[in-house]
Amino acid sequence: AMDIKRSGTLILSLLPAADPDDAPGEFTVSLSATESQQLETGDIFDIELSTEQDAVVWTVAQGSMIIIEDVTA
Repeated sequence: AMDIKRSGTLILSLLPAADPDDAPGEFTVSLSATESQQLETGDIFDIELSTEQDAVVWTVAQGSMIIIEDVTA
C-alpha cells in the first residue's frame, strides 16, 4: 500500500498493481484525476510491504510530495 498523509491524517491509500513494464521488485501505483486534486506539496507518503492478509506490515520508504501540476478530468 502507499498511504499519503497530511499532518498525520490519512488523505489517500493507494494499492500497487502489477504492470507489464515493471521489472522484478518494481510496482506501479495509479491515482485518478480526483485523487490527484486532493494532494498538496508537503504531503507525506509511506510505502508499505505486507505479508498475506496484512499479518505483518513494514514501512520501507517515506517521502514528501512536491506537486508539479494538478490533473483535471
